[in-house]
Amino acid sequence: MVESAPKRTSTALNVSRDQDNSMRPQIPCKVLVSDGHRDKTKGTSSVLCTIVPLSTPCGSSTRISPRNAAPHTDNLKTRETREPPAHIILPNESPQLSPGFEQQWYKSPLAETGPVIDMPVPSSYNDITQDAQIRDFIGWVWYEKDVWVPARWIQDRGTRIVLRVGSAHYYSVLWVNGVKVTEHVGGHLPFEADISGVLRQTSGNQCRITIAVNNTLTLETLPPGTIQYMTDRSRYPVATSFRTTNFDFFNYAGIHPTGPCSTTTPKAHIDDITVETAFSDNIGLVSFNVSVLGSSKAAVKVTLSAQDGRCVASADGSRGVLKVTDVNLWWPYLMHENPAYLYSMEVQATAEDGQTDVYTLPVGIRTVKVTSTQFLINNKPFYFHGVNKHEDADTQFWECFSGSSPDRHGGAGPAG
Repeated sequence: MVESAPKRTSTALNVSRDQDNSMRPQIPCKVLVSDGHRDKTKGTSSVLCTIVPLSTPCGSSTRISPRNAAPHTDNLKTRETREPPAHIILPNESPQLSPGFEQQWYKSPLAETGPVIDMPVPSSYNDITQDAQIRDFIGWVWYEKDVWVPARWIQDRGTRIVLRVGSAHYYSVLWVNGVKVTEHVGGHLPFEADISGVLRQTSGNQCRITIAVNNTLTLETLPPGTIQYMTDRSRYPVATSFRTTNFDFFNYAGIHPTGPCSTTTPKAHIDDITVETAFSDNIGLVSFNVSVLGSSKAAVKVTLSAQDGRCVASADGSRGVLKVTDVNLWWPYLMHENPAYLYSMEVQATAEDGQTDVYTLPVGIRTVKVTSTQFLINNKPFYFHGVNKHEDADTQFWECFSGSSPDRHGGAGPAG
């Protein structure tokens, strides 16, 4: 039975700009300064916003296979299982010296640092308000969310509590109850952290999640970009900047896909599943490799089922090959009368103490090959109808096709 949250949760986003902001060498960033909340101790300006996710803090559904505290790019996505636990959703963070880092905003509610605004998560904060300053902001944005954690999560020492973020653009740092739990570079991949220890060291069921996200692009980011800051105060206002990009879309920032969520797994849990498929005549071949953490002697069983629920193949062990007779191949739409056929692979890992972790993964059996002249799916040519086109903001259209880079903060661009 799922425990319900006793009261409404909130998330806070804080957009910070500090002219003296310093960043790590690999992510050089200088944030903008403009009129806003005034830092009386430092004399710098900052704008604070609060982001409130639209998703519920605790629910009855999801389970994820995490990767310890270190972020991994190949994390298994959260999926429902037969014993649904509760979950939370939240964002990311990043460690640079904006006012938020210097003043340790993560140690107290963001509302205590200045004005905040509500913001849905997941979303791009650039698109939510009608404030051009927030739309064009470059630098650190601070998110915060208070969630209620079920007591059974904390009391059960055999349970891992994991916090997962779908993605946050671009560099992020994450705190739980004022304690840093992880950081991540990259705006398009998920990451997660084991927060069991942090939650068990703090009292009560309340959990405050703080994430600082920086959207600055450099020549080392994906996509790459550069920012030129104008220092000639006789010609440019304070914090005037010009950005240069080589892509045809706006650099949307914030917390995306599913936003952040927290859930539980047993200590011995499925960490990763690698699947490769092939076929020969009417026999499908599904190679699998299962990684289990927390137990060196866990018993692994893999079962593959058809869409009607029939078991078509099974095997014991963490690696092996499943053979499927009369295989239904995965085909793109319009290439077969029964396109996109998916089998269901269930992986079950049972530890020495009897604890079981189950993960279900949809699997399509197909092959993909590239020759010097063709792209082949299941050995048949595939025709691409169109790729690599964006229909985006008019400002980006102007930048891409006018041959100049207008200053989004006013002006037509730097002279010379």
